[in-house]
Amino acid sequence: ADDNNFDAELHAYYQSLAALRNSEPVLAKGTANIIAHNADEKWVIFDRAFETDRIIVILNRSTDTQVVNISKWVEETELQDQLTGEVYSNSNIPINPVSALILK
Repeated sequence: ADDNNFDAELHAYYQSLAALRNSEPVLAKGTANIIAHNADEKWVIFDRAFETDRIIVILNRSTDTQVVNISKWVEETELQDQLTGEVYSNSNIPINPVSALILK
């Protein structure tokens, strides 16, 4: 029995975030800048920039899936999720409820 209620899936997710941070200097050393937010839909977009690298983070605090168009703030037309490898268009990015995307 697991008396500590250890969540292996959550632990693996944290490990993947730590590995990403260790492999991307922009996440460890970059400066953060809020690009946009929508209080009603409960999402926020920010970037981290360091030297010539940039990572875009989209947070969805809502309990609903949000579809966000970031084309007016982000020039790149295709962005890849750094955890899953999935590629998104900058004009149609679905974000699951209470989650985030880390895009480059």
